[in-house]
Amino acid sequence: MSYNNYNRGYAEPTMTSADYMTRTYRWMALGLLITFAAAFVTATTPLFYVVNSLYLLFTIAELALVFVLSARVQNMSVGAARGVFLGYALLNGMVLSYYFLAFDLGTLVLAFLATSLYFGLMAVYGTTTHKDLSGWGPKLMMALFALIITGFVGLLFGMGFMSTVLYSGIGLVVFMLLTAYDTQKLSQLKKAISNILSNAVNYTEAGQSILVVFDKNKLSVSNECSVLPPEQLQHIFEPFYRPDLAHSQATGGNGLGLYIVQTILDKLRLKYQFVPMPNDRGMSFTIQF
Repeated sequence: MSYNNYNRGYAEPTMTSADYMTRTYRWMALGLLITFAAAFVTATTPLFYVVNSLYLLFTIAELALVFVLSARVQNMSVGAARGVFLGYALLNGMVLSYYFLAFDLGTLVLAFLATSLYFGLMAVYGTTTHKDLSGWGPKLMMALFALIITGFVGLLFGMGFMSTVLYSGIGLVVFMLLTAYDTQKLSQLKKAISNILSNAVNYTEAGQSILVVFDKNKLSVSNECSVLPPEQLQHIFEPFYRPDLAHSQATGGNGLGLYIVQTILDKLRLKYQFVPMPNDRGMSFTIQF
């Protein structure tokens, strides 16, 4: 998108972190509701016999969707990503429909509400904590992979009662920690992108343009402005550093914006660069996801 002849109030990011997280968890809540509804419908209709006869196939399809969404979500359109996510929620409900035969509806509703409560509490923790959770990511993904393999083996050979309880308890802890980790990651990424956009707005004069492009797994924010010389560009991520440009004196700010961006992107292990645009028309910030 390109902003020409913009006014500053229109171009500045207006979505708050609360709005951003609300939209994100609204989709997650929808996924949970679809899973619950799909499980109930499957267990109470002849569809259950179809799922029962092809249970292994449905389980493999569900796992395949997880890996497809994880590996290719950055290359998908918004509509395709939503479709795969909702398809996963539907398949997950069909696979979990056995629980409606093993437990009464009241018990399952209570479990659903308790899970939602745990999920919400860890989401709040991930949003509000000052503890850096970025180091949890690789360890939690290894634990999740181990849970998937263990669950698949248990599906083939069965699990005893205590093994099932232990497996469920470990799974609950892993998913609660993943919720906190992902919540903080989303919140920090939103903050970094907001700072990049604000920086572009502050250093783009009226009549010039800002171009925001998300292409596959790359986000680029380019703005027409004075090109920073190499001797200034090498200091651009230092705290309290502000380029020696006449326009920078009128924009305010404390010189911490890009320093915060660098700190967040380094923690998230994302590649990025801040370089002049072709033909020296301005500056471009690119993040590789």
